[in-house]
Formats: sequence, C-alpha cells, structure tokens
Amino acid sequence: MFTTTQLRPAGSRRQALDAFADLLFGKLPRADQREWANTYLRGLLSTPGKKSMRRLAESVSSSPTAWYSLQQFISGSSWDWEQPRGELARWVDQRASVRAWTVATAAVTKRGDQSVGVHRRFVPSAGRMVNCQLGTALFLSCPGANFPTDWKLHLPTEWAADRRTQMAAARIPQGVTPQPLWQDALDLVDTAAARSAGAVVPVVADLSDLDDVCRAVARLEARGLSFVLAVPPGMEVLGEAGSPGAPQPHRRNGEAPPNTAGGLLELQSGRPYRYTAAIMGASGGFRQVPVLSAYFRLTRRPQGPPAAQQTYRLFSQPDSALQGRGLDDQPDTPPAGRAHRAGAAPHQRHGDGHLPR
Repeated sequence: MFTTTQLRPAGSRRQALDAFADLLFGKLPRADQREWANTYLRGLLSTPGKKSMRRLAESVSSSPTAWYSLQQFISGSSWDWEQPRGELARWVDQRASVRAWTVATAAVTKRGDQSVGVHRRFVPSAGRMVNCQLGTALFLSCPGANFPTDWKLHLPTEWAADRRTQMAAARIPQGVTPQPLWQDALDLVDTAAARSAGAVVPVVADLSDLDDVCRAVARLEARGLSFVLAVPPGMEVLGEAGSPGAPQPHRRNGEAPPNTAGGLLELQSGRPYRYTAAIMGASGGFRQVPVLSAYFRLTRRPQGPPAAQQTYRLFSQPDSALQGRGLDDQPDTPPAGRAHRAGAAPHQRHGDGHLPR
C-alpha cells in the first residue's frame, strides 16, 4: 500500500506516515492512544517476518517496555476500531478504482484452547484438521491490488455452550453470540456498503467450505448485490429447471441429470467448450482459458420469494470441474465477461468455480 512513500527520503517518508496515521487514528480520545497507534503502524510496516509485540517494539523503539505499551494499546485500551477502519476504506476508495469487495477467510494455528474463538476445524489449505482461530476479512479489490479494510474473528457455536467463563475473561460483550461463517461475511459486506461513497460493486467470496450456501445467496439477493461465489461441488442444484429459454443440461446415455453442482459440470466436460475467460496471472498478464458452463436453480431457500424462479450460471475451468463451482443468474451475459469483471481469477489456485449474480 505504501510503495510510493518508501521511495522518498527518510524524513519525507516519516512525515507521510505520520500524516497517514493521523488520518486513521487522529480521532482516538487520548494522546497516548494516538501515539501508540502511530508506533504500532510503523512497526507493522518495518518489521519483517513474524510480527509479535516484542519484535514490533524492537524495530521502532529502544525502550525495553515499549512492547508492553503496545500490548496494552491493542488488547487492554478501550477505543473504537470502527472509525479507523472506515477512514482506511475511504482512503482507498478515493485513490483507487475499486472493482469488487472480496471476502476471504484465514486460519491462524493455535497450540492451546484459551485464545478467543479457538476451535478445531478442517482447513483445506492445510489438508487436515487444525486447532485454530478463523478470521474473515473484506478487501477492496482494485486492478493489481487488494486492500484489507475490515475483518472479524469467527466465534464458533461451541463457544456459546461451553465457554461462557472464557468469553467473560476475554471481555467479549454479552450481546455477541456465535453465528454462521457466512453471516460473518455478510456483516462485513453490509459495513462496506454503508461506508462506500461510490457505486456498489460485486461481492466476491469463497463459500466452498460451507454447508448452507443457499442462505447466503438469499441474503445477497435481498440486498440487491451482484456476486461471484465459489461454492462446494456437493451443493444441491436443479439441473434441468432453468429459466425459459435457457439451455438444458446434456444427458449421457439417457440418464437423469445429477442434482449436485459437481455432477452437473461433469456432464458438460465432454462437450465442446463454448466460452473462454480472460484470467490475469501473477505477473499481470492475461491468458484465455476454456470455461465449463451450465444453467440451474437452487433446490431450496429458507425464506423470501421463491428462489426456484431464479436461474444461475454454473461455471468452472475444465481441469477443476469436479473441485469447485459457480453460478450466474443472468444467462444473457457471457460468462467470460462476468467472470473477469467480478474477479473470479483469485480463486483459481484452489481449483474453484464461481457463482456470479
């Protein structure tokens, strides 16, 4: 984010960073909070590798007690983090062309069970069960960069039943209760929409680890948002129930179409590829890739108007057709254009397909 300022002379860099810190933290109520917020920000930007409080303090201060003051500022001092995050989002919005709100999760491995929200779960990137905290973050996605501007820690359901004492010790407010991971993501999207002064952009999120994608889709539809979602291959779909005029899925040997996203795309894998998508690589260059595509409807929806009347486009790359899927509810728009515009490329490292609305 600060590449341009790093090329300036040291004094100029410090002035630019002080101005940026004042923008973010200038409204904190106490002078010592503003001072340590500035110190913390400088430590984050100058400390390589693991960013523990001791290492952050050592990189920006010669005081042997600086790490304790930083720790106190982050975990003990009372200040509202919403205002700095809002300022950060507005700062990015004013300086970059935001094309999408991208939501992603990250697992932080833990050894014990005392950290807030720690639990065991299967982490696909690790390929195994992991004892961890799980965070959800929202990025403002721009050409060539993604800027994190909001995040939250996931509180799993087991904390509600078993860890009331730990919740109190961690000073978790009494009104905070565990909720589904997709609700964490939608909370961040709602906050981004409230903060944004520009046009609302598509939501890009990986929901391929969730069991109940339908509820998340229903909430996004209710908000009137366009979206691209990576969804699990086992998600139940109505393969033949497309909107009027939509192509029907191909049958093999007269068999009935499958009722999962993965099965539906498997049927398409033997047909000629009708579409291609332009995908940006790590170097910034584009390449054309073939796209498997099919139309379908969701099998159920918990509340609201009948979801069965909504048609989506399912798509994936051929070499990952059985590992992740996506859908689009506007079949008159070529999937290549919508996939690229909505930022489907970042999920390809997982072999995922996507679901643009």
